[in-house]
Amino acid sequence: MKTILLRAKKLCTWQRMQVAVLLITTLIMVNNSAVLVYADYSPLVSDDNAWSLNDLQSNKGGWAWFNPDLNRCVLGAGGAQTATGPAADLLTKAGLDQQWVNVIVKYAQKSNTDPIAMAALLFWENRGFPAFKSTGWSNDGGVGSGPWQITASTWPTSAGAYPAAADDPDTSTSVAADIVAHYGGVSGYSLGAISQDFSQNANLKTIATLAKNYNAGQGTCRNPGAANWDQSGRVWYSNPGSSWGDSKGSIIDDYVVAMTYLYYQIASGIPITFKDSNSYVQEGVANTDKIKNFAWKPTSGAGSSTAPSASANSGAIPLIVLDPGRAVQSDKNVDAASNVSVYDYENEPEMTDAWNVTGKVKTILETAGYHVLLTKDNEKGTDVNGNPNTDLKQRADVATQHNASLGVSIYTAPGSGSGNNSQNVNIYPVAQQKDASGNITNQGNWRLTFDGKSKQYYTNTTLADTDKKFSDIFQSTRQAALTGQTVRSGSYEQLMGQPETTAVPGGSMQGTVPTTQYFATVPWVYTEQAQDGSGGSLKSSTVDAYVKGIVDGVEKALPLSANNSANGSCNTGTDAGVGQGDIVKTALYYAWDTPGHGKNESDAKPVYQKDMPKYDGAVGEDPYSDCGVFVATVMIASGADPNYVKRGTADQEAYVRAHPELYVQRTKKPGEKTLTTQDISPGDIFLVNGGGQGHTFIYTGSYTGGDGTKYTAAAASLHGHVPQADQVYFSQGGVDFTVWGLKH
Repeated sequence: MKTILLRAKKLCTWQRMQVAVLLITTLIMVNNSAVLVYADYSPLVSDDNAWSLNDLQSNKGGWAWFNPDLNRCVLGAGGAQTATGPAADLLTKAGLDQQWVNVIVKYAQKSNTDPIAMAALLFWENRGFPAFKSTGWSNDGGVGSGPWQITASTWPTSAGAYPAAADDPDTSTSVAADIVAHYGGVSGYSLGAISQDFSQNANLKTIATLAKNYNAGQGTCRNPGAANWDQSGRVWYSNPGSSWGDSKGSIIDDYVVAMTYLYYQIASGIPITFKDSNSYVQEGVANTDKIKNFAWKPTSGAGSSTAPSASANSGAIPLIVLDPGRAVQSDKNVDAASNVSVYDYENEPEMTDAWNVTGKVKTILETAGYHVLLTKDNEKGTDVNGNPNTDLKQRADVATQHNASLGVSIYTAPGSGSGNNSQNVNIYPVAQQKDASGNITNQGNWRLTFDGKSKQYYTNTTLADTDKKFSDIFQSTRQAALTGQTVRSGSYEQLMGQPETTAVPGGSMQGTVPTTQYFATVPWVYTEQAQDGSGGSLKSSTVDAYVKGIVDGVEKALPLSANNSANGSCNTGTDAGVGQGDIVKTALYYAWDTPGHGKNESDAKPVYQKDMPKYDGAVGEDPYSDCGVFVATVMIASGADPNYVKRGTADQEAYVRAHPELYVQRTKKPGEKTLTTQDISPGDIFLVNGGGQGHTFIYTGSYTGGDGTKYTAAAASLHGHVPQADQVYFSQGGVDFTVWGLKH
């Protein structure tokens, strides 16, 4: 028998016992002879060859080991539970490393508080997410110390022993979670306006209240009801006469602004970028309207929530396409089908003013709950390489492909907007004229072909009637918003006394209806504002009036309340699309209509490249080919289910199973061995998990792809291909899909 002596270095007492029992009772057969192994705990002569702290953490994961710096036993890093779920995904996306995500989610769940609020707190205490380290933080019980800047003399004693919490992230985070729970800010409540009057309710459950309370501790020095306006060491914001009000009840400091904005960004899936405190606070103030009604609402527990939704609306929400006028010269000059010029050109300061007005309108409408898309990606109408990608037909196509509720073109025109120039404050509907029998005449509804040989007439009577109805509404709202200017409505020829003529390379562009509206297949309002400022720009007061007139027009033409009550369920009709609850149309809009595409961002359809980050925000390895990300993007962008889990087929299947009020599982008919297409409906979601399989796709029903082949599904495949045409199938790798339909 061979005997081997192992000298054990400094271990915890209970761990020594474990090792001793394990080793002494183990007989190892080596070369047909028995080997007895036992441990000797006698002191070593030297610890020079001892494992380093990193060695212990990496090699002793899950084992207790003695940390000489702390003079106590701790658990190795390998024993940490990896946090999963939507909250963990959001924290990772924001920029936290996995160790911080693990410890925050763990103690948020334990204290039944909000991990998003905790992450916002950690960020602002450190002006950035600090690198995780197991020890080495400052440890001073008299001042803010440790990663959470905890001060023993400030916080309520109910939260724990603060000096012990300062140096150890595990214990420190536990204390921080208790503090967050103590001071409110529980998930599921509105963040609250950053200017709210905290003195009215010190424990109002908003993140803004949490930030104020946390920063003030037990004191009242930053309770606005008794605040010192110029307290030393604080950055104060007050703007008497503004929308914030002019009383002490609306005083806010940097902590309230920053934490509120951080919470909004993290819960929205936005990676956090930080330059300096002042810039970040100013950025937060500028986003007040987006923040004030936002709420992240978990379904159960702090760490197992569904994905966040900034809108409380459900069902069919109006999708408004805003069309800011002008772009750099478009490469494509003629539409092949109609032979009508689609040339677009740059015109300043009109292009800048139109972009400015559009941005303001977009912000207000989105805050109110509308879905909004723009017809160009930037002011100049170019792609990421600076090349023109916007022409007049493309603008109409954005609304057509998304089946928008309304398109609004926003332009300016020469003139002061008063007196004889008031004709340049105009709205141009597709103003078809009808005779006594109701027949359409040629007036007001044509475009000249590029070669000048013929007129192309606009013949969609129903759409023209809708355009006229909406244009009348916009005329009234724009008129109400303006002072001393007259808003007119009618075809270009009606208002100007002649057709519109614009020179284009090699010819002219002539007609009586704006080119974008000629191509539009959804209701459209074309509006322009007289240039009444210096150098052909708009006065700031005119910009405000222009914005208000358009916003009021949208809200009057397509009120949210009426739309939601009339279309409160999934809408798969022909009048639906992105933002309208139509799963199939949205899926086909984002997926290529042929197979054989790559897995990278550049391989995806441009509109998917643009919209996936907006609606899903997935990052990491090959997100554009992720099947779960594709399905989630479709469900969220369409408005069919804004709370659909953003990635992970297992989490997505768990979600649909947990919501029988929303989803029904398709079952086979009696006598069938498996599901068939007779048992399912277009828009159904296929999910498979288990047996090494994980996949999801959308059944679309039959459609003809760009290669002439009939397809029945749209799907992405992680590391395989971006969303593209596919065929429906009911099992994968011997495992059956479950099929889920959104209830109507």
